Amino acid sequence: MLPRVLLCLRRCSIPVLLAVVMTVSFNMGVPVAATSFSSEIVAHQAFTTNDGGLAVLGNRYAFVGTSFDAHNTLYIYDLVRHRLFTQWHLPTLRGANSINRAYTMDELVISPNLRWLYIVNHMRADVVAIDLTGHLSPRSIGFDNLTPDELAISPDGRSLYVSCTSLLTGNDETVLYDTSTGTVMKQLPASTSLVIGRDGSVYRMLVSGGTARVWVYREGSQSGQLWIAIHGSDLDATTGSLALNPAGTRLYVLWHGLRTLDTHTGRVLRRLSLPLYPQYTKISVSPNGQQAMLWSPDFVQWIDTPTDNPHYIAVHYGFVPGALLPVNLSAMKPLMVDLPDFPALHAVAYTADSRFVVLGQVSTLDVLRSGTSGPSSTNFPTLESEPPSAIAGTTKTGTLGTGCAKNDLTGSWQYTDPRVNGNLTMTLRQTGSSLVGTFPWQHLV
Repeated sequence: MLPRVLLCLRRCSIPVLLAVVMTVSFNMGVPVAATSFSSEIVAHQAFTTNDGGLAVLGNRYAFVGTSFDAHNTLYIYDLVRHRLFTQWHLPTLRGANSINRAYTMDELVISPNLRWLYIVNHMRADVVAIDLTGHLSPRSIGFDNLTPDELAISPDGRSLYVSCTSLLTGNDETVLYDTSTGTVMKQLPASTSLVIGRDGSVYRMLVSGGTARVWVYREGSQSGQLWIAIHGSDLDATTGSLALNPAGTRLYVLWHGLRTLDTHTGRVLRRLSLPLYPQYTKISVSPNGQQAMLWSPDFVQWIDTPTDNPHYIAVHYGFVPGALLPVNLSAMKPLMVDLPDFPALHAVAYTADSRFVVLGQVSTLDVLRSGTSGPSSTNFPTLESEPPSAIAGTTKTGTLGTGCAKNDLTGSWQYTDPRVNGNLTMTLRQTGSSLVGTFPWQHLV
């Protein structure tokens, strides 16, 4: 084939040469959707989030958290109509000061079945789970002498891994909780990043002393197997990220470059070199598995050096550097696109059909076209303009328990909830042999 192409180069006209080049490029088999990226910002919304978390529900809604907001505001943005859908004011918990009562909403994670929204409260040291269907009351997992930092949920939704920092020793550890009961199932050593595979395998990375190490814990095993140790330098980032492709067959390791590992063998399949700056430490993989977004939360502006400037990086690394870097995972190559700087970028998430990328920043929310797409049959709960009620459909039977009493004058039953400041009382209606009552969300404290 090669001699014939060379012969054609000598004899063919310009149009024929273009046809040959186009044919050879097309036959390389790279999906068109994976090699393009649109820099078009299709939506822009101002929010004062102060580094609050971000989570996308299907193709329709984006949850945008706030940090130390006076009203514990959780914004819900409509990604179809490109407007604010509503805002929920989350209930506070009983506490002696404002820190104990406030939500910092450092990270938002939606369960695989799209029913539960988990909120990490770093300063308040708990994780709150909200039932988006409104059928069950919010649940809180408190931490004794631990500060929660990041979450990872198993694909079946039964296990919740929480990376924590000890307030007593300063050491990090990872705690596994049962999502249905909130009880501790087991503990793992400290982790910089952690993801869970479809088969229950846990992949853990720890960055320390200029080296990143990755272990795998197979389901049912109490000990991990060291897969790879990546040696960098003191100039490399002190943190990094792991991510899995949708099929669970590839593990992406972002530190001192981006590597693709086979999840069955741990073998490194491909590697993408990256400059020291911007320090890309976070990764989000599109649901169709063709694309990934790398981002640098600490990127503000350039301080040019001979080997650290936009022109040098474009020539030697093949992309225009900035806070956000799209990568074609099929070819393991960065995409050459000139994007805005997106300063103070702290959260990135794809919609379920991979068509859009949602960017969370300190004071804005931006939505970009990804240039790729995939099938999506997501069925998600119908959200209301008001938050789910705190004790929606709570049923009391038999002796009714502590807090329930019958009013001798009216004959009606009443229930006093001890969680509510001032002992808020509701009147229960009788349905057969059961008594049912509902508290307004805003009264739960």
